[in-house]
Amino acid sequence: MSSTTLKQRPGKGTSSANEPAATPALTDADRAVAKKKKEGTFKKFMTRLIFGFILIFGTLLVIFSAHIYVAIFIVGCQTLVFRELVRVRYDKIKAKPIPLFRTLQWCWFFFAMFYVYSNQFYTWSLNHQQIGAVKIYLRYHDWVSFGMYSVLFAGTVLQLKEGSYRYQMGQLTWTCLTIAICVILCKQTFGIIFEGMIWFLLSISMVICNDTFAYFCGFSLGRKIINRPFLRLSPNKTWEGFIGGGICTVIFAYFWPLVWVQFQWLVCPCEEITFKPFQNNLACELDPVFVSTTFDVPSQLVFMFGETITCLPVQLHCMVLACYASVFAPFGGFLASAIKRAYGKNHYII
Repeated sequence: MSSTTLKQRPGKGTSSANEPAATPALTDADRAVAKKKKEGTFKKFMTRLIFGFILIFGTLLVIFSAHIYVAIFIVGCQTLVFRELVRVRYDKIKAKPIPLFRTLQWCWFFFAMFYVYSNQFYTWSLNHQQIGAVKIYLRYHDWVSFGMYSVLFAGTVLQLKEGSYRYQMGQLTWTCLTIAICVILCKQTFGIIFEGMIWFLLSISMVICNDTFAYFCGFSLGRKIINRPFLRLSPNKTWEGFIGGGICTVIFAYFWPLVWVQFQWLVCPCEEITFKPFQNNLACELDPVFVSTTFDVPSQLVFMFGETITCLPVQLHCMVLACYASVFAPFGGFLASAIKRAYGKNHYII
């Protein structure tokens, strides 16, 4: 027999020390779980896609109705967000023996809405055509607001019940934070809508666009390029979604204003409030920011764009706005994720 050792090829029933062990075959239960997970992901994707289109067309219908209906739509959204957030910490067991518990929460919300919007409406009415009687009443909105605040403050203190102080103070603090998020941050919305709806549309479009593209970039490229966690508060968020959403939003921001400037009534300030829907006949002299202008390109970027570039100044403004939205807008979603995890809520926060 030859001294040469015959090396046996690993085959069925044999194994090689230099090769990794064979991957165990998937069981029927494993296949069922994988299939169910894949179907769940696809179903979630289609649900978001369908409701996204419904929301887009519904919002466009409101926008093309009239300025006042857009303002009412925003008020409705604020109310829904407040309702959802206060429900997060609502404990029926602890709140049941406390009279007027939920009522006072909503009274604080409506007081904040009254103060913010009456103040904005009065400021707007000073420079625009408005019914004289309304303006007279609005002159005293500060006194009315202060009276409402005094009554609510006294009522809240009188409602405190022994044995529930900690729970009630926690709820009061949460209510104040929710009002700050839902009401105070939207303080300038009324003025923006009536001074030129295009500014409101461009701002909100950047946020929606960033959220949408971040989802699709994360869905298609998530953890395939950067295999590192993005944020512990929201494990499903990825670096690919964050970066890809930002890049797509900036590109979108350059071209999107070209669509809205075609509708002059969106660019012009609204001088008079009307409840007649689809009466979009505003006309005005366009601000220079909406007029095509030629800009000199910095020498470092000449190789990309040439020596000059011609565009609307608002396009450059929107690109800056897109950068801001791409960095800070996602933190609203991160906060919602933190709230859901803190209180064990699996449903979506509006």
